[in-house]
Amino acid sequence: LYKYYSTDYETPKALVVKEGTLGIAEYACAGLKLSSLTLPSSLKCISAGAFTDTQLSQLSLPASVERIEEYAFSNNALTNVTIPENVKYVGEGAFEGNSFTSITWNAIDCETEIVEGGSIWSSVFGGLYSLKSFTFGNKVKTIPNSLCGGLGYDVEEGIEITLPNSVEKIGHRAFAASGIKTITIPENVKSIGNDVFNFCLKLNSATWNAKNCTRISQTYENGYEEITPIFGTTSYQEEGAQEATDLGVKSITFGSGVTNIPQSLCEYNQLITSITLPSSV
Repeated sequence: LYKYYSTDYETPKALVVKEGTLGIAEYACAGLKLSSLTLPSSLKCISAGAFTDTQLSQLSLPASVERIEEYAFSNNALTNVTIPENVKYVGEGAFEGNSFTSITWNAIDCETEIVEGGSIWSSVFGGLYSLKSFTFGNKVKTIPNSLCGGLGYDVEEGIEITLPNSVEKIGHRAFAASGIKTITIPENVKSIGNDVFNFCLKLNSATWNAKNCTRISQTYENGYEEITPIFGTTSYQEEGAQEATDLGVKSITFGSGVTNIPQSLCEYNQLITSITLPSSV
């Protein structure tokens, strides 16, 4: 689908994309008011801005979809979405500007456009500060860079996230600036990036079950490579406070079977008061 032409951009339309369509072109339906959208089972690619600003309130992505580009569904009225298993790539801000109350992420091995040097607030979903429900499917292997930036940041009581045992890779800043209270890293995680839990102000404890995990370094344009802490500390000053307070993980428990502790796991973190190591290390 290259472009949906209309002389009436005010009346909501029920759009049915015909079966056999493989891709939706950039900004093909941008600005068109949609009362509903039906996508074909043949669809593989949804290009940049394809359905931005359409007032779409419901979305069902077919299992065939492999690529969702930047701002594809931005600035709509979506409250929930399920990302299918076969999705391999999602661009920055693909779903930003919606009103999500729940998200299910089933993409097994997906990467994002958001890479080295990005803001901790960058996200596929563009800020989920009030979201309480984010569910990972039990086949997910890769949690991509900056997937959940800001997730639940404004939720006063904090949020809980469960990572499935299938996860093998966690990208840079995957949960940065989120409202997570505690986290368990599954035993099958084999690699993990930088600043994964940076600026997580409510995160006090973590359980590390990854048996043999290595670090993913960030490579910058000048060729410089860097590894930074997974559980770093953050200096945070509340409004009206006289001084800033250091916040960060205070307790880490390593599960039985863990054989190595990754580089810079909690480097410079002087808040830790409890570390439990198994005999297997």
